[in-house]
Amino acid sequence: MVGNNGKNPWRDAVDDMLVTCHEVASDDPRESINRLINWHVTVSLDPAVSSAAQELIARGREEALNESIKMLEELHERRKHMDNYASYFANLLRDRKKNAG
Repeated sequence: MVGNNGKNPWRDAVDDMLVTCHEVASDDPRESINRLINWHVTVSLDPAVSSAAQELIARGREEALNESIKMLEELHERRKHMDNYASYFANLLRDRKKNAG
């Protein structure tokens, strides 16, 4: 839509936003708009700028920590059972040795 003495307000708005984002407009309007969208997505995912990104990182860190704790607790339980089995078999061998001798 061209108006206002041959100027295109849509293109002007996109050009202004590109300049604000330190980007350069291209001849392809879709490419220019995609660059704007990509810039905003990148900024929104930057934890230095986005509290939502910081929250995602914190949530991921907490989930990883909880999984690590769960894994270590399971490993500890298995180890306890292994120690019990080792003790059981050692006693069994002692009894056999005692009965054989």
